Amino acid sequence: MNIHRYFYQPSKWLFVVLLCWCQLAEAKKKSTTVWVHIKVTQTSDYCGGAVPSDEMISRLKTPSPLKQKTIYIRAGSPTSTEIKTIQVVKSDSNGMIHVALKGGRVYHLVEEWKAKPFVEPQNTEYIKWDIPCLRKAYATPDLVIDLRKSRIPLKRSVNYHKPCFFRPYCGNYSGPLPP
Repeated sequence: MNIHRYFYQPSKWLFVVLLCWCQLAEAKKKSTTVWVHIKVTQTSDYCGGAVPSDEMISRLKTPSPLKQKTIYIRAGSPTSTEIKTIQVVKSDSNGMIHVALKGGRVYHLVEEWKAKPFVEPQNTEYIKWDIPCLRKAYATPDLVIDLRKSRIPLKRSVNYHKPCFFRPYCGNYSGPLPP
């Protein structure tokens, strides 16, 4: 093989240069840091006491900043056993989280109970749990952030609803009710 003939063929050089350029572009996209700004809010149910005014009911239904809420940021496919918590963050006094995440990945934000191994709650005399419903809620991320294509800062929001103890999510309560 004549080495000079191989090195002086422009089409082969062009192919090598394009291949290297594509690999560098992909690596750069994956290593890019993207700032994500998340507004964490909460709504609540009316749980008893004096008859509420329309204004009070409206206020409970309106999302308000959730201070000091701990959020677990996970990376990986939700159906995979390889999903891992990569960062734990807390909302500030305005309910905001500002975090820099590596581009080229999909992130799942979850509450603390979803970051731990799933434990089936035991039924009591007052509450019967719907385990399939709880498993589905456990497997569902609170917020998905897809950074596979984005390199600009993102703004997202997530709301956590606080039910009354007698209306638990995925549970059936049959005990005494508040006055």
